[in-house]
Parts: sequence; structure tokens; C-alpha cells
Amino acid sequence: MRANTRKRGSPMRSAYLDTSIASTHECAASLDVCLARQVVEVGTHNSGIAKLWRVRGMLLGLKRASANQVREESAPYGTSMFPFAGLDVYQASLEGVRWTDALFREVSLRARGKQKLDTATTGTVLNIAEGHGRMTAADQNRFMRTAEEHAFQTVLLLDLMAARREIPESRIAEGKAIQTRVISMLHKWCAKNGQKNENAVDDDG
Repeated sequence: MRANTRKRGSPMRSAYLDTSIASTHECAASLDVCLARQVVEVGTHNSGIAKLWRVRGMLLGLKRASANQVREESAPYGTSMFPFAGLDVYQASLEGVRWTDALFREVSLRARGKQKLDTATTGTVLNIAEGHGRMTAADQNRFMRTAEEHAFQTVLLLDLMAARREIPESRIAEGKAIQTRVISMLHKWCAKNGQKNENAVDDDG
């Protein structure tokens, strides 16, 4: 791990650890996506989440030892409950994955369009999870905005498929509503973080 090549307490070491912690969030979200798409069993999913949770705990321990501080946990250690899992926006994005998976089973779509839709919905979930694992408001927003872009892309892809008459307009309404809700929550998240940054700048000034 690159953090071990840096001196204890150095900003670079802390940054590497933050990235590693956020990566455990992304990996856990990937397992959630696999479960939503019914490509892994619940037992396999839960076992993987528990292992990632232990890795995350060890990384937080390293960060605490390095900097003598760590962000307060939103879930008690040992629960295997990643803090992002309780976010409404995360659960809504997972709902979008389940919706598209059901659509794929019902409708025969062009391979390229199906792949793009799969990538867009999955990208929303993964970026929300990793963004939540980032320490600064600016870094969080970078990932949340990427998640928002994926959600917008999902809406556009659904509109395109309807225009091509691959899917009836009535069938995509629910999927678009889910993504619209996700976009709204992500927009509010980024706006709130932006306000925090402005306040921090004012305090420093």
C-alpha cells in the first residue's frame, strides 16, 4: 500500500489512506449492485461486505494512528454496515439498478444500448458510495457530480430507446422518475457541500 511509503502524519499518507477507505466503499457498492442484479447469492454478498468492513476498520485504525483523529462513524464498528448504505440517495440509485435489471429481463434491447444503460446505472451507485467515503466536501462533490452525470445519462438513454420505439413511453416512466429523484438529491447534496466550502473560506478570511 502506497501509504506505507510515506512518513506517519504526512498529508500524503493521509490522502492515500483516505483513497483506500473510499475504495472499500466502492467495492461494497459493487457487491450491492451484483446482489441487485441477482448475480450473487445473499450469503456471498454478506460475506464479502463483512470482509470489506474489516479492511475498512483496519484502514481507519491506520489513519487514527497516523493523524490521531478520524471522522466520526455513522455506524458502530463491527456491524458490517457501510455508512453510505443508509443514504436515501444510495438506496434510490440501487432501486434504479433493480429497475433496469427487470427491464432487461422483459424487453429485448440492442446490445450496445443495454451495455450503456447498465454502465450508467452502475456508475451512479458506485460514485455515490465512493464519494461518501471521501473526507473533504470538494472531493465528495467531485464523485457526486459524476454520479449525477450517470443518472442524467440514464434518463437520456431511456428517452432515446423510447424514441426508437424499443420501449413504450409508459414503460420508461418509472425508471425516469427514479433517476430524477436521484438527480434531485445529488444536486442538493452538492449544493450543501458547496455552501460548507464557502463558509470555510469565509472563516479562514
